[in-house]
Amino acid sequence: MNLLRAAAAGLALLATPVLAQQPQPGLIPQTKPDPEVVDRPETPEEKLQRLTDQVRRLEEELAFLQRTESAGGLLANIKRRLHERTLSPTQADDPGAGQKNQAQAQPTGDTATAPAPVAPTRKARLLGDGEKEKLPEGTIFTVDGLRVLESEFQELYTYLRGLPTGETEEETKTQTVEALIRRKAAEAAFPEGAARARDRMVQAQQMLKGGADFAEIASKLSDCPSKTKGGDLGFMGRKTMDVHFAKAAFSLKDGEVGGPFQSSFGYHLIKRTGFKKGDDAGSDQVRCSHILALYAEDQCQVRAVQDRVNQAQLDLAFVSDDYRKLAPASFR
Repeated sequence: MNLLRAAAAGLALLATPVLAQQPQPGLIPQTKPDPEVVDRPETPEEKLQRLTDQVRRLEEELAFLQRTESAGGLLANIKRRLHERTLSPTQADDPGAGQKNQAQAQPTGDTATAPAPVAPTRKARLLGDGEKEKLPEGTIFTVDGLRVLESEFQELYTYLRGLPTGETEEETKTQTVEALIRRKAAEAAFPEGAARARDRMVQAQQMLKGGADFAEIASKLSDCPSKTKGGDLGFMGRKTMDVHFAKAAFSLKDGEVGGPFQSSFGYHLIKRTGFKKGDDAGSDQVRCSHILALYAEDQCQVRAVQDRVNQAQLDLAFVSDDYRKLAPASFR
């Protein structure tokens, strides 16, 4: 019995160093000093080497996260992998096809963590004469076929230019164009959802005209979690809002209802209920309640559209070079 206990203790001692070396998932292993120098202070060279190793590991994890995000985010990658594992009708007819495809798809080496291929970027182009003839007067560019009018541009630009951001006129114009691209890209991606959201806004307006309370309408029609509080969002600053929402909210007076208007998420009706003056226009705060009708229930799909904007994967076409030069840098 004593012999067995001694053998077990020996195996435990042998196993301990091996287990201690196993890194925990998601954590960066700490660099351990050499056993020979445990009892003396760490030299500057050793400290520099340890920090360098940690920076390298951080850079590797950051690169992995960036690759994951460029492929649509972690949830999108999970969905994509599950979809890839689903047998097609052809594979279902051929029992061996699934095994062959699975064998071909086994990741090896660096390809085990490689993201899905990203679609090529698309540079902003000029509209052809035939395309321009079909567009209403005042169109300055199109996003996946949806037109943006000069009046829309000027209205948003005037709002942004009035803020103390320190940006140049050219930078503010580029910011204006990007905000309009994001809004139009979402609308173009969900035409049926946009139509349903617009109809719900009409319904909400009719209820308001009929004397219904704004909070009551929000609790019934809004897609926002704030519906449980009658649509109340509390106080917010400009920087925490979608730019289109901020523009609408700060243009109202307390008690006024504004909209419907579109953001990158859907249609909104808002009621301003409070205001706090800041040191300047950029730090002012406003309190609003809103009714939100989303373009799509799956917000992963909505974020994927914005990823397409970030990666310049839209058909962006301008009527002139004067406006094309204002496109986000990724489209140039």
